[in-house]
Amino acid sequence: MLRPAAALCALGLIASAPGLAAQGFSYAGIGLRTGFDSLAGTFPRSQRSDGYIYVSADEARHHIYGIEISGSGETRRVRLSFERRGEAGPPQYPGCAAVQRDLAGRFGEPTEVREFNEEAMERSDRRWQGETEELILICFRGTGGHLYAEAVLMYPRAPRRDR
Repeated sequence: MLRPAAALCALGLIASAPGLAAQGFSYAGIGLRTGFDSLAGTFPRSQRSDGYIYVSADEARHHIYGIEISGSGETRRVRLSFERRGEAGPPQYPGCAAVQRDLAGRFGEPTEVREFNEEAMERSDRRWQGETEELILICFRGTGGHLYAEAVLMYPRAPRRDR
């Protein structure tokens, strides 16, 4: 016999993990509630400047090479950049599918996938919407048509205005 939650999932009535999203989104333990000063202590050998941490290669984890935390309250933003620059050659990025799998394992499938062109770049962003926050996995089509992950962006969700 199916348990109630399993039955709802089987019927497709639970599309994602809203309980997790209600608690807030995060990636690699970093979310909107993460304080810049406490996070900076996690990366002592990385360079810090005006709300941005340039993560050193030896301290990088989960493909994160840049962390930007700005604003507060409704204007709070956290951007985790995956761009890895070597001493020579083009920047490197993880595959979009790998990062999406990690996020979907915690928050369910994205609420929306939006494909569009931004300047000369083909984008394919994945959006998760929680009760109070949103998370966007910013992906782009690169060499050979492969999708790469550029960044994860988290911000507060605009309050609903009931009519």
